[in-house]
Amino acid sequence: MSVAKVDPFVAGGVDSRSAVAQQVRVASDTPGDYPRFASIPPAPTGLRPPQAWRTAVVSTWDVKRSTEAAAAQIPFGLANVEAWAATERGLIAADQATPPAADSADQVAATAAALQARATPPPPLK
Repeated sequence: MSVAKVDPFVAGGVDSRSAVAQQVRVASDTPGDYPRFASIPPAPTGLRPPQAWRTAVVSTWDVKRSTEAAAAQIPFGLANVEAWAATERGLIAADQATPPAADSADQVAATAAALQARATPPPPLK
């Protein structure tokens, strides 16, 4: 097996079935202008100095640690859940607190079938 078939970065590794194979070969065989050191852009200015980056990172970590410490102080509240559930059930109005009827699935299916029977299909696309 040739390396050119395996490595697309090796010269000559162009798939001849590709629509741009000929253009790739021409571009590969025609060297372009070599960059010059003068074309390197100047170093950016107005950047945060390394110590300011360090300060920002440490500050962010401090906020993280204080948030984790505050979250650790919150008591975990899964104790006595039945009392909580009873209180919440007491907030529900009596007429809404009844469980669904045994045939509610059949009622929903019947309502859906009635609505589907009444429905008209949309007009065909033009």
